[in-house]
Amino acid sequence: MDERTKILLVQTAMKVPAFPLFSQQSFSPQTSITSQNVAISAAELISDVGHMATETRQHLEWSERLHTEFFAQGDKEKELNLPVSPLMNRDKPGVMDPSNQKTFASVIVIPMIEAWMQIAPGSGRKLMAMAVRNRQYWEGQQMPSREEV
Repeated sequence: MDERTKILLVQTAMKVPAFPLFSQQSFSPQTSITSQNVAISAAELISDVGHMATETRQHLEWSERLHTEFFAQGDKEKELNLPVSPLMNRDKPGVMDPSNQKTFASVIVIPMIEAWMQIAPGSGRKLMAMAVRNRQYWEGQQMPSREEV
């Protein structure tokens, strides 16, 4: 599977309304196959964005890797005369932009973890603490100048 297909699949998965099922009283991963599938899908999605819920040093390392990978993909998209995907255009703020990281944490990661806490409170609390800590890190950062990037 090529990288563009993988990204489209992740983007599509992010739009699937699986997380609201966690808060429904009928959700029971022990008894329902549907609930088990939702739990597995949720775990996969959380693991995909899990770098936000690791120690800050590790989160920054993975963010740098994504930053590099995304810009390389954007370069390839330009080369193929395709529209450049969000966060992949070198001429615009990318993954390492503090505003993008804060939005990523607040809009995607933290709501996912809040839903995850419905079925796995112990691990959810640990993930939440690290995600909040990393969001706070980005709240204290300034976007680096073009010369620093």
